[in-house]
Amino acid sequence: MTFDYTVSSDKPIETLLTDLEASLKDIQFGVLWPFNVKETLQNKGQDFDQDYYIYEVCNPPLAKKLLDRSNLAGAFLPCKLVIYESGDKRYITLPKPTKQFTMLDDPEIHQLAEEIEVKLIDALHKTV
Repeated sequence: MTFDYTVSSDKPIETLLTDLEASLKDIQFGVLWPFNVKETLQNKGQDFDQDYYIYEVCNPPLAKKLLDRSNLAGAFLPCKLVIYESGDKRYITLPKPTKQFTMLDDPEIHQLAEEIEVKLIDALHKTV
């Protein structure tokens, strides 16, 4: 089993990002930090021409439930989405919460991770 879930899209990157934010909002997830990797690396003098974004996303009630169960849950929060362009396609990759949270030995946390993963995968499919 892979640690990620990835979908592809033919949409232009700007449209994909806008649609992703709308899909996340529909499931009560917000983008805490939209990190433009290309822009940041170029500003630091690195030759990087690929459109590449890392979004840190959060659903506050679910995050609170995780943190109420274990302070160590914060090591996997907020959830990340990686959006990038390769060739003529755009991709959104989700590191699976169910894989990350298995490191915490708590069945309730595993159940919450599954709930989060299902919601995020649904949002990815609505985006592309």
